[in-house]
Amino acid sequence: MGFPQERLLLLPLLLLTGIQPGTSLDTIDYVPAITKQPLEGSITSSTFALEQPRGQFSSSSIRDSDDIWLVVAFSSASQNFDPPQSPRDIPHASTFLDKKYYMTIRASRELYSDKESSPGIRVLRVGNETNCTANDCNQPLPGPGPYK
Repeated sequence: MGFPQERLLLLPLLLLTGIQPGTSLDTIDYVPAITKQPLEGSITSSTFALEQPRGQFSSSSIRDSDDIWLVVAFSSASQNFDPPQSPRDIPHASTFLDKKYYMTIRASRELYSDKESSPGIRVLRVGNETNCTANDCNQPLPGPGPYK
């Protein structure tokens, strides 16, 4: 059973880069969107699928080697997000219920380029990993949200 799209608040998504000692964090002005692709289960009670942020990381301050993260938060906690200053400070899914936000789906700029390198549906499915063992797991969401 899914949850209504209005329960998923799509406000500016914060994607971070450069979480390495001595580097800075960059944010982008980007509003995520639920995929418009004909995808069954684009919103469920523990997952949702976003369009990939293609072409959003062309800034010269973002290097190819920088990590890009998706930040997921309960709507009531998104203003409390404290960007990590080192890799050990990254809030992972295992801390979501305590912190009310976490970072997941680590990627690189190359993955989100403007170029169409392969056919198929390109989405970010939040909450997709059910057998999590790593800290940067994308585990199912604990309920219908609302999320930002």
